[in-house]
Amino acid sequence: MTEKIYQVFISSTYEDLKEERAAAQQALIANNCMPIGMEGFPSSDLEQFKYIKRVLEYVDYYVLIIGGRYGSIHPETSISYTEMEYDYAVEKGIPVLMFIKDSSVITKNNTDNKDMELEKFIDKASNNKMRNTFISCEDLKYKIISSINSEKILSPREGWIKASFGNPIDLLEENRNLRKEVDFLKEQLSNLEKDNELDISFLDGEFKLNIEHILYYSSAYSYIDENEILENSSFKIGIKELFIKISEYYFSNAQLGYKDLNLIIDDIYKELFRDDYNNYQDISVAVFNEINSKRDRFMKYKDNRFEVNLTKESKQMLVKFLLSNELVDKENNGFKLNSKGTSTYKKIIE
Repeated sequence: MTEKIYQVFISSTYEDLKEERAAAQQALIANNCMPIGMEGFPSSDLEQFKYIKRVLEYVDYYVLIIGGRYGSIHPETSISYTEMEYDYAVEKGIPVLMFIKDSSVITKNNTDNKDMELEKFIDKASNNKMRNTFISCEDLKYKIISSINSEKILSPREGWIKASFGNPIDLLEENRNLRKEVDFLKEQLSNLEKDNELDISFLDGEFKLNIEHILYYSSAYSYIDENEILENSSFKIGIKELFIKISEYYFSNAQLGYKDLNLIIDDIYKELFRDDYNNYQDISVAVFNEINSKRDRFMKYKDNRFEVNLTKESKQMLVKFLLSNELVDKENNGFKLNSKGTSTYKKIIE
């Protein structure tokens, strides 16, 4: 069966986010999506926003990227074109995927002194929606790929397929198989109608996870060892937040292994400390205290010079929890989200 192509509108300010827009386009193209944005708009006699509205009528998903600028103001509405695009996408029921550039990596020349308007827009766009924070173009690519694959499952859209008809016998067979699939999905949907009664209280609470930090240093500082391992540190994480991250990772990878838990925990860990630059760039307060005597030396490092790995016991505890609550099924080399896990994730983010 020919795979669908989805049209995705990329909305953002332009001058300060050129590289991020290019990264978003690359991520979408790699995942059978056709990116649409202002870069490809032709000359037209239509007023700018009228043209944008016409384009939005035909898109399947809407990607919103927010940096440090609020953007150009429409003379009639007194709000930015980006916010108007967002409002129209919401009005039309287009699924919105939101990505916010971390404040620690926004330079002053990439702001426009409209902080109040920008903050109000972010609050509005974040209402009842999952938001992703990114720190680099590569980070943005990964999160767009993960989010768009998840959204295709949770909010399937029409998309389009190339109109080449092929062998009519093959098409009839394909149609028959599709009817069977529709009947099966109807049955599944019927079984899932009880989702509103799904008890997710078992996701409340926290895990205390034991971790080991593997720190990588810049070769520019030759007097420090290439790496140092600090074992048996720990931090607490909400079970619900952890399950959301595991689910999002599953949607882009189809199966999870023990090693994947390291990547998920690493992502959560950095997210927890993103508002505290020193702790985010170095390590948590707990581990920081262990190496307090070296504090000045560690403060010299920038970028992501560490990874966070779970201990073997914590990995086993997480998988046991997921299995005991029937959220995942075992696979040969790991585990995968099952129908109850998917329903639980959907209910959490609704």
